[in-house]
Amino acid sequence: MRRRPVARPAAGAGMEELLTPGLDRVQHSDMDQMNPTFDAPAAAPTAMKAYSSADAIACLRSAGVPVTHQRIEIARVLFSAPVHLSADQIWASVREHSPDVSRATVYNTLRLFSEKHLVRELFVDPQRIVYDSTTSPHFHLYNMDTGEVRDLADDELRILGTPRLPEGTVLQEIDVIVRVRNRHD
Repeated sequence: MRRRPVARPAAGAGMEELLTPGLDRVQHSDMDQMNPTFDAPAAAPTAMKAYSSADAIACLRSAGVPVTHQRIEIARVLFSAPVHLSADQIWASVREHSPDVSRATVYNTLRLFSEKHLVRELFVDPQRIVYDSTTSPHFHLYNMDTGEVRDLADDELRILGTPRLPEGTVLQEIDVIVRVRNRHD
Protein backbone atom coordinates (compact mmCIF):
# COMPACT_ATOMS: atom_id res chain seq x y z
CA MET A 1 0.00 0.00 0.00
CA ARG A 2 1.50 3.33 -0.98
CA ARG A 3 1.15 6.31 1.35
CA ARG A 4 1.05 9.83 -0.02
CA PRO A 5 4.23 11.67 0.92
CA VAL A 6 3.53 14.67 3.10
CA ALA A 7 5.04 17.96 1.97
CA ARG A 8 7.83 19.07 4.26
CA PRO A 9 9.43 22.50 4.45
CA ALA A 10 12.85 22.95 2.87
CA ALA A 11 15.81 22.36 5.13
CA GLY A 12 16.63 25.49 7.04
CA ALA A 13 13.27 27.11 6.26
CA GLY A 14 12.07 29.11 9.22
CA MET A 15 8.44 29.70 10.14
CA GLU A 16 8.71 33.31 8.99
CA GLU A 17 9.56 32.12 5.45
CA LEU A 18 6.58 29.75 5.33
CA LEU A 19 3.82 31.86 6.83
CA THR A 20 1.39 33.88 4.78
CA PRO A 21 1.91 37.60 5.49
CA GLY A 22 -0.02 38.48 8.64
CA LEU A 23 0.22 34.96 10.09
CA ASP A 24 3.68 35.42 11.59
CA ARG A 25 2.16 36.11 15.00
CA VAL A 26 -0.39 33.26 15.07
CA GLN A 27 -0.47 31.40 18.36
CA HIS A 28 -0.13 27.73 17.48
CA SER A 29 -1.49 25.02 19.67
CA ASP A 30 0.59 22.74 21.83
CA MET A 31 0.15 20.08 19.13
CA ASP A 32 3.64 21.13 17.92
CA GLN A 33 5.07 19.08 20.79
CA MET A 34 3.12 15.93 19.89
CA ASN A 35 4.96 13.00 18.33
CA PRO A 36 2.38 10.62 16.86
CA THR A 37 3.68 7.56 15.03
CA PHE A 38 2.11 5.06 12.68
CA ASP A 39 3.15 1.42 12.62
CA ALA A 40 2.76 0.83 8.91
CA PRO A 41 2.59 -2.56 7.22
CA ALA A 42 5.83 -3.81 5.67
CA ALA A 43 4.91 -2.47 2.21
CA ALA A 44 4.34 1.05 3.51
CA PRO A 45 6.93 3.67 4.46
CA THR A 46 8.20 3.94 8.01
CA ALA A 47 6.49 5.80 10.87
CA MET A 48 5.45 9.38 10.31
CA LYS A 49 7.06 12.07 12.44
CA ALA A 50 5.35 14.82 14.41
CA TYR A 51 3.46 17.13 12.08
CA SER A 52 4.31 20.70 13.02
CA SER A 53 2.72 23.97 11.96
CA ALA A 54 5.60 24.43 9.49
CA ASP A 55 4.78 21.04 7.94
CA ALA A 56 1.11 21.99 7.61
CA ILE A 57 1.98 25.34 6.05
CA ALA A 58 4.32 23.73 3.53
CA CYS A 59 1.67 21.13 2.64
CA LEU A 60 -1.04 23.76 2.16
CA ARG A 61 1.20 25.99 0.08
CA SER A 62 2.34 23.12 -2.15
CA ALA A 63 -1.33 22.38 -2.91
CA GLY A 64 -2.12 26.04 -3.60
CA VAL A 65 -4.32 26.40 -0.51
CA PRO A 66 -4.24 29.83 1.15
CA VAL A 67 -2.83 29.47 4.66
CA THR A 68 -4.96 30.39 7.68
CA HIS A 69 -4.66 29.45 11.34
CA GLN A 70 -7.78 27.28 11.06
CA ARG A 71 -6.52 25.41 7.98
CA ILE A 72 -3.19 24.78 9.69
CA GLU A 73 -4.92 23.18 12.67
CA ILE A 74 -7.23 21.10 10.45
CA ALA A 75 -4.25 19.93 8.37
CA ARG A 76 -2.40 18.91 11.51
CA VAL A 77 -5.30 16.72 12.63
CA LEU A 78 -5.54 15.09 9.21
CA PHE A 79 -1.88 14.64 8.33
CA SER A 80 -0.14 13.72 11.60
CA ALA A 81 -0.89 10.07 10.79
CA PRO A 82 -3.07 8.19 8.31
CA VAL A 83 -6.66 8.72 9.50
CA HIS A 84 -10.28 8.11 8.54
CA LEU A 85 -12.32 10.74 10.38
CA SER A 86 -15.76 12.32 10.02
CA ALA A 87 -16.05 16.10 9.81
CA ASP A 88 -17.40 16.20 13.37
CA GLN A 89 -14.49 14.10 14.67
CA ILE A 90 -12.07 16.49 12.96
CA TRP A 91 -13.91 19.49 14.40
CA ALA A 92 -13.82 18.03 17.92
CA SER A 93 -10.10 17.32 17.65
CA VAL A 94 -9.31 20.79 16.30
CA ARG A 95 -11.40 22.47 19.02
CA GLU A 96 -9.30 20.82 21.74
CA HIS A 97 -6.46 23.13 20.74
CA SER A 98 -8.26 25.89 18.83
CA PRO A 99 -11.74 26.43 20.28
CA ASP A 100 -12.35 29.37 17.93
CA VAL A 101 -12.66 27.10 14.85
CA SER A 102 -16.31 26.72 13.78
CA ARG A 103 -18.02 23.63 12.37
CA ALA A 104 -18.70 25.54 9.12
CA THR A 105 -15.00 26.32 8.77
CA VAL A 106 -14.15 22.62 9.12
CA TYR A 107 -16.74 21.58 6.52
CA ASN A 108 -15.63 24.30 4.08
CA THR A 109 -11.97 23.42 4.59
CA LEU A 110 -12.63 19.72 4.05
CA ARG A 111 -14.40 20.52 0.79
CA LEU A 112 -11.38 22.62 -0.29
CA PHE A 113 -8.90 19.92 0.78
CA SER A 114 -10.92 17.37 -1.20
CA GLU A 115 -10.96 19.60 -4.31
CA LYS A 116 -7.17 20.01 -3.98
CA HIS A 117 -6.74 16.22 -3.56
CA LEU A 118 -5.27 16.51 -0.07
CA VAL A 119 -7.93 14.13 1.29
CA ARG A 120 -10.39 11.60 -0.15
CA GLU A 121 -14.05 11.55 0.75
CA LEU A 122 -15.27 8.04 1.56
CA PHE A 123 -19.02 7.50 1.46
CA VAL A 124 -19.09 4.56 3.85
CA ASP A 125 -22.88 4.56 4.12
CA PRO A 126 -25.66 6.91 3.04
CA GLN A 127 -25.48 8.94 6.27
CA ARG A 128 -21.71 8.93 6.84
CA ILE A 129 -18.75 10.44 5.05
CA VAL A 130 -15.22 10.02 6.39
CA TYR A 131 -12.14 11.85 5.20
CA ASP A 132 -9.12 9.74 4.35
CA SER A 133 -5.70 11.38 4.62
CA THR A 134 -4.16 8.78 2.30
CA THR A 135 -4.98 9.82 -1.26
CA SER A 136 -3.10 7.11 -3.17
CA PRO A 137 -5.26 4.24 -4.48
CA HIS A 138 -6.15 1.72 -1.79
CA PHE A 139 -9.18 -0.15 -0.43
CA HIS A 140 -11.02 -0.01 2.89
CA LEU A 141 -12.73 -2.19 5.47
CA TYR A 142 -15.71 -0.58 7.23
CA ASN A 143 -17.26 -2.09 10.38
CA MET A 144 -20.92 -1.07 10.20
CA ASP A 145 -21.44 -1.79 13.92
CA THR A 146 -18.49 0.16 15.32
CA GLY A 147 -18.02 2.76 12.57
CA GLU A 148 -14.32 1.90 12.30
CA VAL A 149 -12.70 2.37 8.89
CA ARG A 150 -9.28 0.93 8.14
CA ASP A 151 -7.08 0.55 5.11
CA LEU A 152 -6.74 -2.90 3.60
CA ALA A 153 -3.17 -4.02 2.96
CA ASP A 154 -2.21 -4.69 -0.65
CA ASP A 155 -2.17 -8.44 -0.04
CA GLU A 156 -5.70 -8.51 1.48
CA LEU A 157 -7.60 -7.74 -1.74
CA ARG A 158 -6.76 -7.69 -5.42
CA ILE A 159 -8.73 -6.38 -8.35
CA LEU A 160 -8.04 -8.18 -11.59
CA GLY A 161 -8.80 -6.17 -14.70
CA THR A 162 -11.24 -3.35 -15.17
CA PRO A 163 -14.83 -3.33 -16.36
CA ARG A 164 -15.72 -2.54 -19.96
CA LEU A 165 -16.43 1.14 -20.00
CA PRO A 166 -19.18 2.78 -22.00
CA GLU A 167 -17.92 4.45 -25.14
CA GLY A 168 -16.69 7.97 -24.57
CA THR A 169 -15.78 7.42 -20.89
CA VAL A 170 -12.53 6.91 -19.00
CA LEU A 171 -11.91 5.22 -15.69
CA GLN A 172 -11.51 7.78 -12.91
CA GLU A 173 -10.96 5.42 -9.98
CA ILE A 174 -11.98 2.13 -8.45
CA ASP A 175 -13.25 2.60 -4.92
CA VAL A 176 -13.79 -0.55 -2.84
CA ILE A 177 -15.22 -0.53 0.67
CA VAL A 178 -15.64 -3.95 2.27
CA ARG A 179 -18.47 -3.68 4.79
CA VAL A 180 -18.61 -6.03 7.78
CA ARG A 181 -20.71 -6.47 10.92
CA ASN A 182 -19.74 -7.89 14.30
CA ARG A 183 -20.64 -11.52 14.84
CA HIS A 184 -23.39 -12.00 17.46
CA ASP A 185 -23.09 -15.71 18.25
